[in-house]
Amino acid sequence: MNVSVDNMSSLTCEERRYIGRTTVDFDTEAILRYLLVGYLILLFPFSVCLNGFLIILMATIKSLHQTVYFLALQVVVLDFGLSIFVLPITIANAIAGKWTFDPTFCSLSIFVIHLIRMTRYWLMFVFVSDRFASVFFPFSYLQYQKKFVIILSIMAWAISLSFAILPVALDCEVFSRVAFYCTGGNGCTNTNVCQSSRLVTVTLTNIMGSFVPLVLYIILFLKAKMLQKSIIVPNCDGDDSNRRNNARHNTTFFCLFLALFGVNVIPFSFFILGNSILNTLSIPPPSQYVITTIIFRSLYNILPLIDAIAIIRNSDFRQAIRLFKSKLLVKRNRFVTLLRRMDSV
Repeated sequence: MNVSVDNMSSLTCEERRYIGRTTVDFDTEAILRYLLVGYLILLFPFSVCLNGFLIILMATIKSLHQTVYFLALQVVVLDFGLSIFVLPITIANAIAGKWTFDPTFCSLSIFVIHLIRMTRYWLMFVFVSDRFASVFFPFSYLQYQKKFVIILSIMAWAISLSFAILPVALDCEVFSRVAFYCTGGNGCTNTNVCQSSRLVTVTLTNIMGSFVPLVLYIILFLKAKMLQKSIIVPNCDGDDSNRRNNARHNTTFFCLFLALFGVNVIPFSFFILGNSILNTLSIPPPSQYVITTIIFRSLYNILPLIDAIAIIRNSDFRQAIRLFKSKLLVKRNRFVTLLRRMDSV
């Protein structure tokens, strides 16, 4: 495969930053762009509808108005914002092959995208920490749970906000022909500072939002397995069936959590660490690396869908969905009865 070198040397940095750089030939990039567009167009309605439904569900069903579901609501709202904000921007830019919006909107989009994604990671740390404390300190933690969750949530938002402001304050915005939206990786006059700040903030966010929650959840999963083996259950078909169902749901949720971890870490490893190493060593990225990075980078966009599926797997949410359906049926029957009365008048 032929690797093309940018022939935009006559343009200023300010002009190049909204066009981006590519190290693959433009025919290959065009194929990758349209594959990405098709993938995102298929993903968009499922992600928006599923997360929108969860927001309505948590807002209308009183049984979900609990501290732990307050965390879930924050994650779902962020995923919904990610779907309706990032996906259309990415689709438009991937079709055009460049930044198609106003340059000022580039800085704004960096701030919004960084805030949404980093807050989602840090809230995952809060969510798993809350579950961990609930299991290992069930009695002493209960009276402090609300304060603990609120304080950690405020810290998560504050840290994410400071990290989101950083690339804008350092003037690091540039259009990425890998992500197909503006990122905070390379400035015109302070490239090393921009790359270093991104590496530090994203590494810290992934450690706290991916690695630490994974370790805590593995401990929780093993704890649940030990409890299942130690509890003596009567030899009854119904009880045995319930135990198998609970074990299956726990295993499924654990697999979804591993999927979340993989979707977080694989793009991070290729996109952030790989670029940082290549830039530090002044090595031009090979075309195979660019193609792989584009593919893995697009995995980030499926996070809202995996989050929504994982939340729906919760038994309380399944029960809430049934209650929501029954409420809709009641309202439908009332509406039909009203129409019949109006017809009979």
